[in-house]
Amino acid sequence: MNTKLNVKQWAIASFAVFVVLSILGFLMAKVETSMFQDIPIRVDPAEEDISMLRIWNYVGRAVYSLLFVFVYTKGLEGKSAITEGMRYGLWIGLLLNLSGFFGSLVTTSWPLGFLAFDKFLGFITTIIAGITAGALYKPQKPTS
Repeated sequence: MNTKLNVKQWAIASFAVFVVLSILGFLMAKVETSMFQDIPIRVDPAEEDISMLRIWNYVGRAVYSLLFVFVYTKGLEGKSAITEGMRYGLWIGLLLNLSGFFGSLVTTSWPLGFLAFDKFLGFITTIIAGITAGALYKPQKPTS
């Protein structure tokens, strides 16, 4: 489907994906912390570094959201928006979380159960982000 990028809807969908990722990221951290409270899964930064780290976290999430929706717009096939978004989220979720799982096995000392649960939640989050993008982004029809 050859369509022109609808910049306004791209920005709106990107912002919505950013909000969804922020909320789900917060919820994931709460769930993981409560389920794996005996496991030191993170190192708390110094108090003076927290605000700067938070800013970089939001910048990274904003860039991810913009690119996530932009790539979504390039693969539209003109089918049901929700179905396309779910399928896109599924593939991106597999790409990021399955490969991330195996990479984390070598780069972290976290237990296998925690890694598997973390990547599973990340996979679900990516599917929800895809559905959000699909629900909000409506392509412009090509002009003749």
